[in-house]
This record gives sequence, structure tokens and C-alpha cells, in this order.
Amino acid sequence: YEALSYAWGSNDQTEKRPCVSFIPITPNLQSALKRLRQRSTTRVLWVDQLCINQEDVEERSSQVQLMGHIYQKASKTVVWLGEEDEHGRGPLGAFLQTMGHDADLTTYNWQAFNSFYNRPWFGRLWILQEIAFSKEVVI
Repeated sequence: YEALSYAWGSNDQTEKRPCVSFIPITPNLQSALKRLRQRSTTRVLWVDQLCINQEDVEERSSQVQLMGHIYQKASKTVVWLGEEDEHGRGPLGAFLQTMGHDADLTTYNWQAFNSFYNRPWFGRLWILQEIAFSKEVVI
């Protein structure tokens, strides 16, 4: 299996969506699942929002203790940073486009840099554990 590292997004946006017997998922997870699916092969993803019963406090607590093990045993960790920005570029593409050039940090380049690092994923404390325990990380 592959583990998914992502930012949930706002809980107030959570609604029942037609995914896995109508389990409530956030819009950001729905976007990730749509973009990461592979049409020609089966892909097994471990996703906390789907694999942990979010209604059961005891289960959530016990699963937190296993998170390092889950990410360590995954074949890789897939990082979902979110949808494309207003310029039609994904967050990583916008950032990488500014790399490798002279330090000509125009307003546009700063915006790309800020857009990349201001993604909700970077504000999560859990990413340290998810990345540290992963065998391979794919963004």
C-alpha cells in the first residue's frame, strides 16, 4: 500500500460524497483521490480519513500510536499539496519553475514561492512523522 499525506481541509466543508459507501470526506481528500487514481492498474492507498473510524475516539487514539508504523510499512508516501493555482499550475510546478534561475526573485516568483509554502500541508505538525518514517516520498 501507499500512504497518503495531505491536509484535511476545513471540517465544516465535510459532507457525504459518493466515495466508499458514502463515508464523509473533505473536498481536499476528494480532489486527491480523483487526481491520484490510476485507471489502468489498482492502487491501494492508506488514507487516515477512510481507514480510521473518525466517529470512534478510542479507535482514533489507538491509531495515532500506530501512525509511524503505518508510514514506515507503506511502499511510499504520496504527498498531496492541493489543486492547481489560479495560473493553472500545480503548487510544486509553480515553485519549481522559479528554481534553477538566477536569484531574480520578481514579485511573480515570490508569489509562486509563497503559494507553495503557504499550502495547508506545510502547516501540519504530523508531516514530520509522516515524512521521517517513509521509505520514499513522492510529491
